[in-house]
Amino acid sequence: MFDGSKCFSIYLDGEWHGLWYGVRIPTEQDKAKLKMALGGLGLDLPVVATAKWSGKSESYKGIRYYDEARNEVEV
Repeated sequence: MFDGSKCFSIYLDGEWHGLWYGVRIPTEQDKAKLKMALGGLGLDLPVVATAKWSGKSESYKGIRYYDEARNEVEV
């Protein structure tokens, strides 16, 4: 689900996996859980998401968040 802003979530195997964490830094467990969910279905990153209504596209290579200096980081 991509709303055309920063938020992007993938629904895999009955569970939502967010790729935008805002100011919360993803843990190693968060990263491992996403990688395992994708790998279990033969999927991998990067992914290109296109918003249904606006048509805006965004490429995601991993989980994004803002670091302490408010820089956007992708891991």
